[in-house]
Amino acid sequence: MDLLSLRDYLQSHGRTRIGDLAVHFNTQTDAVRFALIEWERRGRVRKLQEGGAGGGCGGSGGGGKCANCCGGSSDPMYEWVS
Repeated sequence: MDLLSLRDYLQSHGRTRIGDLAVHFNTQTDAVRFALIEWERRGRVRKLQEGGAGGGCGGSGGGGKCANCCGGSSDPMYEWVS
């Protein structure tokens, strides 16, 4: 995985969880995280709040997570900033 392939994936898939990126690129989440940090530093990637919509849903699923919009996953979600 390189920065450009990560960019292309995020641009075409929209919001994506870090775990899904690691599976897609067949690498560990730490490698994906470092690449995402670089894109964040450049202002091209945004890490979303729980709920994936920039503000969450209020955590109606218990434990601070909504089972409907987060799927109960603790993986952070990221999106490409156009």
